[in-house]
Amino acid sequence: MGDFNTTPEHPRLKLLEKEWVNTYAALNPKSTSGTFNGFHTDTPVNNCIDYIWVTRQAFIIHSSEIRAEKPNHQWLSDHYPVLSVVEIKP
Repeated sequence: MGDFNTTPEHPRLKLLEKEWVNTYAALNPKSTSGTFNGFHTDTPVNNCIDYIWVTRQAFIIHSSEIRAEKPNHQWLSDHYPVLSVVEIKP
């Protein structure tokens, strides 16, 4: 899990994909939503640089979303969080 500050096309993420699964991309393969907003909320956010990674062998992914809420009308970060619900396989 983490803020890798790099896009999905980067070689280090391609290396991760050999053993790990990006939870958001796995359940939203056609999404163009991103996580880095840079505090610019008036433009579309399509630069994804935050991920939650799990292994297929150990986890079931139930849901995954990028959360763009603005609590108390304030941005908490220049990144939107990724929220995933996963289950450890028995």
